[in-house]
Amino acid sequence: MKLPTTWTIRSPDSHIANQGLFHVCAVQSSCQNLVNSLQINWYECPAGSPNNARILTNLRDVLQQRDWLISAKIDMMYDLPTVTIYTDGACDPNPGPGGWAALLRYGRHEKILTGSEPQATNNRMELTAAVQALQALKQACRIDFYTDSEYLKKGITEWLPRWRARQWRRKGGALANVDLWRQLDAAVQPHQIDWHWVRGHAGDQDNQRVDDLARRAIHAA
Repeated sequence: MKLPTTWTIRSPDSHIANQGLFHVCAVQSSCQNLVNSLQINWYECPAGSPNNARILTNLRDVLQQRDWLISAKIDMMYDLPTVTIYTDGACDPNPGPGGWAALLRYGRHEKILTGSEPQATNNRMELTAAVQALQALKQACRIDFYTDSEYLKKGITEWLPRWRARQWRRKGGALANVDLWRQLDAAVQPHQIDWHWVRGHAGDQDNQRVDDLARRAIHAA
């Protein structure tokens, strides 16, 4: 395993330059005010623990929001199983009865998850599918996650850190589907995830599979 390397932080404690998680822990006392202001709980993690990824990713996000992070390279090499996930959600009409589906693939093994709600929106079904898929995993994984929902993809990769920093509110007010966004934020933490957007109905067979499954699930709502 390679530990994360090369952290350069600009902050009220501008003298701090961190080289890896265990060095950060070692200088905890000298940056306690910074840690407290960021509301980050520091603790030692055993080498190889997926908690390293969670701590450093959260720290990077918060520092970037405050324009304190000059540069950060996170190089994490864990011996994790690689899983492929496809999810989709649907409503007919929108809002109305909804269905969701997820396909999880590990090597030659596949698992299909589906569900429905009598009253939902398409966005809620997209989020529910993602949450259910990640919660079905029994251990930390390296994941290739495919979705045709720009709402899901941009929300988790671009918008969520800002929402979290604002106490789960949008800049303009209340955050829609906040319950599911908070569940998703918790569900992603143990994993290393590469998020991929795919165009719906454009020939991706697995995307089409979960689309069909989600639409069939609506009838069970």
